[in-house]
Amino acid sequence: VFLKKSNPLWSLFQKTGIVVFDADDISNLSFKEFAAPLTAEQVKSNIRNLSAEFSEERRLADLSKIINN
Repeated sequence: VFLKKSNPLWSLFQKTGIVVFDADDISNLSFKEFAAPLTAEQVKSNIRNLSAEFSEERRLADLSKIINN
């Protein structure tokens, strides 16, 4: 995934260890570099971190904090 650093998801993904790439770097990449897939470990890590960050349990906990404040 390529995102601009100004995108709010950039800092969230960086904080949670999700591998993303800077969209501003696309013009400096060769097609081979642009199209190169993540390693198997990076894919597993992204799935694990995304699942934890956006799980139903997490959403309910965050919603509870908002409602109870």
